[in-house]
Amino acid sequence: MESSDFLAFVTGRSSVREYENEPVGQDDIDYILKCASRAPSAGNLEAWDVVIVTEEDTRAALAEVAFAQAHIEQAPVIFVVCSNYVRSMSRYGERGILFGL
Repeated sequence: MESSDFLAFVTGRSSVREYENEPVGQDDIDYILKCASRAPSAGNLEAWDVVIVTEEDTRAALAEVAFAQAHIEQAPVIFVVCSNYVRSMSRYGERGILFGL
């Protein structure tokens, strides 16, 4: 990718606040997770876990704890990314906590 292509890609991104009311297929979820797993991480440990949320009541609860951001509840699927300190600390000791912050 040329640097100008990358700049166009980065500047063309946007935050989404409206979602289609269609379920997201398992193949799409798997693809998104595969792409995310290719991002660099300290020691290539991928010291994170993902919780996939599709249930309506759980999405509503997440929207509430996310400072009442109603648009979160409208998303058909939510990826909750959680730092895995144990995995990071397995290589880096106490310093591994910093990589999850």
